[in-house]
Amino acid sequence: VMQYLQGGSLRDRLVDAQDKPQPRPLEDLKTWVPAMAKALDFIHKQGFLHRDVKPANILFDEHGNAYLSDFGLAKVVS
Repeated sequence: VMQYLQGGSLRDRLVDAQDKPQPRPLEDLKTWVPAMAKALDFIHKQGFLHRDVKPANILFDEHGNAYLSDFGLAKVVS
């Protein structure tokens, strides 16, 4: 169970209504790339690999904060 994140996914933000790729301003990277790097660093330090990082698995809340989701393919690394 996880909280409802009403801001959609990065995939939603990268395509238009017809599912065609849409360019995003480079300024957008500053909002989610650091959060994803921090999340991946944290899980790696816990001994896990996510193994399914993709735009559909990066979700946003109503304030534009990014969250990494879908750990179904995560793997424990010894």
